[in-house]
Amino acid sequence: QIATRTDEGGWLVGNPEAPIRLVEYGSLTCPACAAFSAEAKDPLAADYIDSGRVNFELRSVLLSGVVDLLL
Repeated sequence: QIATRTDEGGWLVGNPEAPIRLVEYGSLTCPACAAFSAEAKDPLAADYIDSGRVNFELRSVLLSGVVDLLL
């Protein structure tokens, strides 16, 4: 799929005109975010994004090193 940059600074995949928009605020250094991506990416894409019903936007959030270690 092609990801496009949004006005809010995120990355959008799926139909931009989809009736449902799912926005994830995630950190590239967060283990919980990585687990969500690994477990949910394929079913989310296959069941919702690929159907055109949902688009998905990832907005990157910076976490401090202390918070990253606690997660």
